[in-house]
Amino acid sequence: MNGLESLESIRQAVEVCARCPLSAGRMHAVVGEGNPLANVILIGEAPGASEDEAGKPFIGRSGQLLTRVLEENGISRGDVFITNIVRCRPPGNRDPKPQEITACSPFLTAQIAAINPPLLCVMGRHAASTLLGRPVKIMQEHGLWLSHAGRELLIALHPSAALRMPKFREAFEYDMKVLADRLKALPAR
Repeated sequence: MNGLESLESIRQAVEVCARCPLSAGRMHAVVGEGNPLANVILIGEAPGASEDEAGKPFIGRSGQLLTRVLEENGISRGDVFITNIVRCRPPGNRDPKPQEITACSPFLTAQIAAINPPLLCVMGRHAASTLLGRPVKIMQEHGLWLSHAGRELLIALHPSAALRMPKFREAFEYDMKVLADRLKALPAR
């Protein structure tokens, strides 16, 4: 099965998933979207209200900021793949619970395998901690490249942090510049 077929089968599985209680309260599962040949997958935490309503990742205020900052660094949203560690909106935008993350983790693992990018960018403490399997001190570790499962992994602030606390906006923009600089050094796939 090629990457596109794999992504389609993942989409179909996520849309009918009932592995955890979050599925009962969703309008739409938010599978992820973007370039199936992307050099990077950007991984956030969980869908918000706008994403739940539309079934698309990062389209609310955080997504608009992410898209704008990527474009300011010469990266089109269509050049990357964007997803989350959980596919359904937690009530009241609370943090995903460990069992919800565990229920969704096979989907993220399958997307990473299908796209097979050289780079991952985890946005926010929860996404970083999930992929790295350890607590992450986001303000100390953002902007750092680490190795993860044979790939380079960038820890970045989540765009929602930049919206909630303007003092973090510069740090988020720095992280996206670090990502852009590394992406520009890679050949297109």
